[in-house]
Amino acid sequence: MKKWLSLLLTVAMLVSCLTVFPAMAATTNASNPGGEAASAVEPAAVLPTADGLAFTCEMGLSVDEQMITQLLSSAGLGDDLGAKIVAIINNIGVKTVVAGTDAQSQLLLKGGPVMTMLVKTGEDGISIGSDLFPNSVLSIPAEMLQQMTEQVTNGLEGLDMDAIAAAVMPHVQEFAGIIQSKIGEPTATDFSYEGVQFTSMIPINITAKELVTAVLTMIKGILSEEAVAPLLSQLNVQVSGLDEALENIANSNDEEIPALETGLYSNENGDALLSAVMTKDEQSMTLHAGMLSNKLILRVDALSQLKLDLTVDMAAMTLDLALQVNNGGMNVGISFSGGLTENGLAGSLAISMNGAPVATISLSFTPGGEVTAALDPEGKKVISLMTLQSNPNGEEFQALLSDIQTNGLSALLANAIQLMPEEVSALLTSMTGATAP
Repeated sequence: MKKWLSLLLTVAMLVSCLTVFPAMAATTNASNPGGEAASAVEPAAVLPTADGLAFTCEMGLSVDEQMITQLLSSAGLGDDLGAKIVAIINNIGVKTVVAGTDAQSQLLLKGGPVMTMLVKTGEDGISIGSDLFPNSVLSIPAEMLQQMTEQVTNGLEGLDMDAIAAAVMPHVQEFAGIIQSKIGEPTATDFSYEGVQFTSMIPINITAKELVTAVLTMIKGILSEEAVAPLLSQLNVQVSGLDEALENIANSNDEEIPALETGLYSNENGDALLSAVMTKDEQSMTLHAGMLSNKLILRVDALSQLKLDLTVDMAAMTLDLALQVNNGGMNVGISFSGGLTENGLAGSLAISMNGAPVATISLSFTPGGEVTAALDPEGKKVISLMTLQSNPNGEEFQALLSDIQTNGLSALLANAIQLMPEEVSALLTSMTGATAP
């Protein structure tokens, strides 16, 4: 069963490479037909910088006090210091405001600013200032931005997506024809799933061996097309072992092959569900996907080694995702919940280990916002990122490093101590062995 699970997971990964990546490439070309790419520099250059645009992004971090304190204590830091470190972590936040061609990002501690970064975009490029390097301004010239975007887009711009689609389509149609030939006649059913009752079921009478063989054959055919080769090269996708996998499947004994039951369920309310269950030796792998009560759902359980639950509520415009991976007795969980709110967008990402919470990251986007400080390069040393890139240990790098070490870090620590004096001082004392300033 695990052999077949490995094959099916491999098939899923290959299909992702051959469908998601080309779609992304096609989207890039379609949204930029003239070949002029937008800057990939964050934050202001990624988004439109027209006058009047304004939004605020806020991020918070919290960790589970008990788990992290125990980890820190086991490292010899002690319960009291561990609790202070957790308190610092749980009071960290980031607030970013974009307003027109200006942006401001602040590292917060207990709601107060510890460090501020200012970004201004213009025809000459991007300028970055911060109290981390108060006597310097970083400059990203327009020429460098152009070079960066060309590195990202040049390869994709040279691809003939129409030729790729024409080469791929016959193989996809052949696969679809195989599936179509396996579809049976509708029958009545009283099957229910997650509280939704279905009345009709259309069986797909295909075996696991036939399905995997059809998918791998389709992928092999696509990879053999000359038109697809440049895309695979650009994306650095390398696939091998297909012939060996097909041979192994062809030579598999019937006793080795799991049973596969697949059906399409529907009802008069417009609900639809694809159900696929593969069983062998009392073990099962299940996949359910469809639209239930105006919610798009995807449920995968692969021998309890991998579980995926995805729900998209089309009416409320929310998304809930839960992923669990069990490897060698270590169960890691990742979940996300978020969507539209009255004020914009909000969501949270949670990480757990063996069922115990570890950390949660919260994120929100709201329209509006004001940059409260202006970037003023007057009297400051302007340092070009192009110069730093060409001479990473040169005079300008040393000047920037000196500014950070001499001025920026001391200001950052002073701000942090002012906001959380007991906790930050204890942390600094443990790190340096001396009393914090």
